[in-house]
Amino acid sequence: MTLTFAETLDDLPDMADLLSRSGLDFMQAVLRGELSGPPIGRTLGFHLTEVAEGRVVFEGSPGFNTTNPMRGTHGG
Repeated sequence: MTLTFAETLDDLPDMADLLSRSGLDFMQAVLRGELSGPPIGRTLGFHLTEVAEGRVVFEGSPGFNTTNPMRGTHGG
């Protein structure tokens, strides 16, 4: 498994590829490294680690760049 992040718009899957797959198949292809992951993952320091029917897991380590004005980590 090789996780990659898109560097340009051309690295992202095109609409035809997106629409030809189920959500599960799409996420499994990203996990396998067949499709590039979204660049927001690199920006915010998270990556896909698990994909199954009804479950997707991301892991990451928040850095200072995710800190909000109240000194907490911004996110959900």
